[in-house]
Amino acid sequence: MLGAGSPRPGPRCGGTKPKGLDAGVLTIGGLAGAPIEVNLSSDSGEIAYLATLPLGSIQGGLVSVSTSGGADVGAFQTELSFPTPIQITTPLSPRTVFSESQPFQVTWESDGLDAIVRMKLIHPIPDAGEQSCECAALASDHSVTLPLVPRGIGNTFLLPLLPGTDDRVVITVTPQLATTLSAPGLTQQATHTWTYEYNFGDLTFR
Repeated sequence: MLGAGSPRPGPRCGGTKPKGLDAGVLTIGGLAGAPIEVNLSSDSGEIAYLATLPLGSIQGGLVSVSTSGGADVGAFQTELSFPTPIQITTPLSPRTVFSESQPFQVTWESDGLDAIVRMKLIHPIPDAGEQSCECAALASDHSVTLPLVPRGIGNTFLLPLLPGTDDRVVITVTPQLATTLSAPGLTQQATHTWTYEYNFGDLTFR
Protein backbone atom coordinates (compact mmCIF):
# COMPACT_ATOMS: atom_id res chain seq x y z
CA MET A 1 0.00 0.00 0.00
CA LEU A 2 1.23 3.47 -0.90
CA GLY A 3 0.90 6.29 1.57
CA ALA A 4 0.12 9.92 0.83
CA GLY A 5 2.63 11.90 -1.18
CA SER A 6 3.79 12.37 -4.75
CA PRO A 7 2.46 10.03 -7.44
CA ARG A 8 4.71 7.04 -8.03
CA PRO A 9 5.27 4.97 -11.17
CA GLY A 10 2.91 2.05 -11.64
CA PRO A 11 4.05 -1.54 -11.13
CA ARG A 12 6.41 -3.16 -13.60
CA CYS A 13 5.38 -6.60 -14.78
CA GLY A 14 8.33 -8.86 -15.51
CA GLY A 15 8.40 -10.52 -18.89
CA THR A 16 6.17 -7.95 -20.60
CA LYS A 17 9.04 -6.14 -22.34
CA PRO A 18 12.25 -7.35 -24.01
CA LYS A 19 15.06 -7.68 -21.49
CA GLY A 20 18.04 -5.39 -21.94
CA LEU A 21 21.38 -7.17 -22.15
CA ASP A 22 24.81 -6.07 -20.98
CA ALA A 23 27.14 -6.18 -23.98
CA GLY A 24 29.86 -3.98 -22.51
CA VAL A 25 30.92 -0.72 -24.11
CA LEU A 26 29.75 -0.32 -27.71
CA THR A 27 31.98 1.40 -30.25
CA ILE A 28 30.26 3.03 -33.22
CA GLY A 29 32.45 3.61 -36.25
CA GLY A 30 31.93 4.84 -39.78
CA LEU A 31 30.47 8.15 -38.68
CA ALA A 32 31.59 11.57 -39.87
CA GLY A 33 34.25 12.05 -37.21
CA ALA A 34 35.96 9.86 -34.65
CA PRO A 35 34.37 6.61 -33.42
CA ILE A 36 31.96 7.04 -30.50
CA GLU A 37 31.87 4.86 -27.40
CA VAL A 38 28.46 4.21 -25.82
CA ASN A 39 28.15 2.95 -22.24
CA LEU A 40 25.10 1.09 -21.04
CA SER A 41 22.63 2.95 -18.85
CA SER A 42 20.42 1.50 -16.13
CA ASP A 43 18.99 4.73 -14.71
CA SER A 44 15.43 3.53 -15.28
CA GLY A 45 16.14 0.12 -13.80
CA GLU A 46 16.43 -1.38 -17.28
CA ILE A 47 19.58 -1.84 -19.34
CA ALA A 48 19.68 0.37 -22.42
CA TYR A 49 22.17 2.00 -24.75
CA LEU A 50 21.47 5.62 -25.65
CA ALA A 51 23.61 8.14 -27.51
CA THR A 52 23.03 11.55 -29.06
CA LEU A 53 25.19 11.82 -32.14
CA PRO A 54 26.70 15.14 -33.27
CA LEU A 55 24.83 16.87 -36.07
CA GLY A 56 25.84 15.49 -39.46
CA SER A 57 27.31 12.26 -38.06
CA ILE A 58 25.34 9.99 -40.40
CA GLN A 59 25.87 10.76 -44.06
CA GLY A 60 25.08 7.44 -45.70
CA GLY A 61 27.26 4.36 -46.04
CA LEU A 62 28.38 1.65 -43.63
CA VAL A 63 28.26 2.18 -39.87
CA SER A 64 29.89 -0.44 -37.63
CA VAL A 65 29.05 -1.46 -34.08
CA SER A 66 31.54 -3.53 -32.06
CA THR A 67 32.17 -4.56 -28.48
CA SER A 68 34.60 -6.72 -26.54
CA GLY A 69 31.62 -8.18 -24.65
CA GLY A 70 29.84 -7.76 -21.36
CA ALA A 71 28.06 -9.75 -18.69
CA ASP A 72 25.34 -11.09 -21.03
CA VAL A 73 26.64 -10.83 -24.58
CA GLY A 74 30.09 -11.71 -25.86
CA ALA A 75 32.29 -9.91 -28.34
CA PHE A 76 30.84 -9.11 -31.76
CA GLN A 77 31.17 -6.72 -34.66
CA THR A 78 28.47 -5.90 -37.16
CA GLU A 79 27.78 -3.38 -39.89
CA LEU A 80 24.65 -1.53 -40.87
CA SER A 81 24.27 0.23 -44.19
CA PHE A 82 22.67 3.66 -44.00
CA PRO A 83 21.21 4.61 -47.39
CA THR A 84 20.90 8.08 -48.80
CA PRO A 85 17.76 9.62 -47.23
CA ILE A 86 14.71 10.38 -49.32
CA GLN A 87 14.24 14.01 -50.33
CA ILE A 88 10.78 15.36 -49.51
CA THR A 89 9.51 17.40 -52.47
CA THR A 90 6.09 18.47 -51.13
CA PRO A 91 6.22 22.01 -49.66
CA LEU A 92 5.69 21.57 -45.91
CA SER A 93 7.12 24.79 -44.53
CA PRO A 94 5.51 26.33 -41.41
CA ARG A 95 2.15 28.10 -41.92
CA THR A 96 1.40 26.19 -45.13
CA VAL A 97 -2.37 25.74 -45.54
CA PHE A 98 -3.97 22.55 -46.93
CA SER A 99 -7.59 21.81 -47.78
CA GLU A 100 -9.35 19.22 -45.65
CA SER A 101 -11.58 18.44 -48.64
CA GLN A 102 -8.66 17.21 -50.79
CA PRO A 103 -6.62 14.01 -50.36
CA PHE A 104 -3.34 14.87 -48.69
CA GLN A 105 -0.28 13.66 -50.60
CA VAL A 106 3.42 13.82 -49.76
CA THR A 107 5.95 13.15 -52.52
CA TRP A 108 9.68 12.49 -52.43
CA GLU A 109 12.70 11.53 -54.48
CA SER A 110 14.41 8.21 -53.78
CA ASP A 111 17.33 6.42 -55.42
CA GLY A 112 16.20 2.79 -55.40
CA LEU A 113 15.68 2.69 -51.63
CA ASP A 114 14.12 -0.59 -50.42
CA ALA A 115 12.12 0.86 -47.55
CA ILE A 116 8.69 1.73 -46.22
CA VAL A 117 7.62 5.35 -45.83
CA ARG A 118 4.99 6.07 -43.18
CA MET A 119 3.20 9.39 -42.98
CA LYS A 120 1.35 10.45 -39.83
CA LEU A 121 -0.87 13.51 -39.69
CA ILE A 122 -1.26 14.84 -36.12
CA HIS A 123 -3.83 17.32 -34.84
CA PRO A 124 -3.45 18.62 -31.26
CA ILE A 125 -6.58 18.77 -29.11
CA PRO A 126 -6.24 21.19 -26.16
CA ASP A 127 -6.49 19.42 -22.80
CA ALA A 128 -7.23 16.13 -24.58
CA GLY A 129 -3.98 15.02 -26.21
CA GLU A 130 -3.99 14.64 -29.96
CA GLN A 131 -5.74 13.02 -32.89
CA SER A 132 -3.74 11.28 -35.59
CA CYS A 133 -4.08 9.16 -38.71
CA GLU A 134 -1.45 7.56 -40.88
CA CYS A 135 -0.79 5.68 -44.09
CA ALA A 136 2.22 4.03 -45.72
CA ALA A 137 3.79 3.30 -49.10
CA LEU A 138 6.98 1.85 -50.53
CA ALA A 139 9.84 4.28 -51.05
CA SER A 140 9.82 3.25 -54.73
CA ASP A 141 6.26 4.63 -55.03
CA HIS A 142 7.64 8.17 -54.53
CA SER A 143 4.42 9.31 -52.85
CA VAL A 144 1.92 8.45 -50.14
CA THR A 145 -1.65 9.72 -50.01
CA LEU A 146 -4.11 10.05 -47.15
CA PRO A 147 -7.56 9.58 -48.74
CA LEU A 148 -10.83 11.27 -47.90
CA VAL A 149 -13.43 9.48 -45.78
CA PRO A 150 -17.14 10.11 -45.14
CA ARG A 151 -17.48 12.60 -42.30
CA GLY A 152 -20.46 14.39 -40.87
CA ILE A 153 -23.96 14.38 -42.27
CA GLY A 154 -24.71 13.71 -45.91
CA ASN A 155 -22.23 12.77 -48.60
CA THR A 156 -19.38 14.87 -47.27
CA PHE A 157 -15.91 13.43 -47.78
CA LEU A 158 -13.07 15.01 -45.82
CA LEU A 159 -9.70 14.05 -44.40
CA PRO A 160 -10.03 11.82 -41.30
CA LEU A 161 -8.76 14.63 -39.10
CA LEU A 162 -10.37 17.61 -37.39
CA PRO A 163 -9.50 20.94 -39.08
CA GLY A 164 -7.21 23.29 -37.23
CA THR A 165 -3.84 24.96 -36.95
CA ASP A 166 -0.55 23.84 -35.41
CA ASP A 167 -0.92 20.44 -37.08
CA ARG A 168 2.11 18.27 -37.72
CA VAL A 169 3.23 15.80 -40.36
CA VAL A 170 5.70 13.14 -39.26
CA ILE A 171 7.33 10.97 -41.93
CA THR A 172 9.39 7.92 -40.96
CA VAL A 173 11.45 5.73 -43.27
CA THR A 174 12.44 2.19 -42.27
CA PRO A 175 13.92 -0.71 -44.27
CA GLN A 176 11.63 -3.53 -45.33
CA LEU A 177 14.06 -6.10 -43.95
CA ALA A 178 16.12 -5.72 -40.78
CA THR A 179 19.79 -6.80 -40.63
CA THR A 180 20.50 -9.84 -38.44
CA LEU A 181 23.52 -10.62 -36.29
CA SER A 182 24.73 -13.39 -34.01
CA ALA A 183 26.82 -13.04 -30.87
CA PRO A 184 27.91 -15.26 -27.96
CA GLY A 185 25.26 -15.27 -25.26
CA LEU A 186 22.30 -14.77 -27.61
CA THR A 187 19.91 -17.71 -27.90
CA GLN A 188 18.67 -16.53 -31.27
CA GLN A 189 19.65 -14.08 -33.96
CA ALA A 190 19.26 -10.42 -33.11
CA THR A 191 18.16 -7.73 -35.54
CA HIS A 192 19.19 -4.13 -35.92
CA THR A 193 17.77 -1.49 -38.16
CA TRP A 194 17.72 2.23 -38.90
CA THR A 195 14.99 4.86 -39.03
CA TYR A 196 14.90 8.32 -40.61
CA GLU A 197 12.28 10.70 -39.23
CA TYR A 198 11.11 14.02 -40.66
CA ASN A 199 8.97 16.41 -38.60
CA PHE A 200 7.01 19.29 -40.13
CA GLY A 201 5.01 21.53 -37.80
CA ASP A 202 2.79 24.61 -37.72
CA LEU A 203 0.64 23.41 -40.62
CA THR A 204 -3.04 24.25 -41.16
CA PHE A 205 -5.82 22.01 -42.50
CA ARG A 206 -9.16 23.71 -43.12
